[in-house]
Amino acid sequence: MKASLKDHRQKVYQTKDTTKVEAGLKEVGFGILTEIGIQATMKKKLDKDYPPFQILGACNPVFADKVLTAEPNVSTLLPCNVTIQSLGGED
Repeated sequence: MKASLKDHRQKVYQTKDTTKVEAGLKEVGFGILTEIGIQATMKKKLDKDYPPFQILGACNPVFADKVLTAEPNVSTLLPCNVTIQSLGGED
């Protein structure tokens, strides 16, 4: 039986290492389409300081095909975003 995304949530919840998150997502059929470094982006665009914070745009092509076939307007919700951020304590 294939592991679900929910099964991996705890394994990668408290890590700043995106490779672990990406590996967990890959195990359940997701790939990373985009990566946004909020800390660097906000500093560059607004000269505002943010703690380390990344957004990964993840997609599972099989799931995307199913939902887009059923409802094309769901495209506004794709890709699925996964955030990685410091919640205090150790980074």
